[in-house]
Amino acid sequence: MATPFKDPRTGIFYFRRVVPAALRPFFDGASSEYKRTLKTRDPDEARQRYHPHAVIYEQKLAAARRAFQLATPLGTCDGRRFSRRTIG
Repeated sequence: MATPFKDPRTGIFYFRRVVPAALRPFFDGASSEYKRTLKTRDPDEARQRYHPHAVIYEQKLAAARRAFQLATPLGTCDGRRFSRRTIG
């Protein structure tokens, strides 16, 4: 299971996950990672606040996968074949 990321400079915990490269154009903001502050320095509180962000990330990832599938001919992208693992 993923755990909260602690910023080494400030001590604030974050929810942080990588966005698969193939889905970035379809994901919120098209960046390489999805990062949200948990607004706490307490590790126990950070673990409690982590799950709602994970649910939101998974929903956005599912929407990006659907958009990717609609925009891409079956199993191809720029002439290359993508497996399910490639898109997350």
